Amino acid sequence: MESNDAKISTFASALAEKAVLDVLLARLFQQDYARNVSFVRADAERLVEVRLL
Repeated sequence: MESNDAKISTFASALAEKAVLDVLLARLFQQDYARNVSFVRADAERLVEVRLL
């Protein structure tokens, strides 16, 4: 039977792994968000220029 220390260690490791994955996903999402926002803003600026012509 697994000791309590081993169970706690396994649980803590699983939490740490999930935290690392959450941080990585948040960073990827933030990069995609920034890229998408800049694309939309650039596209909107082009539309304004076209309408002014």
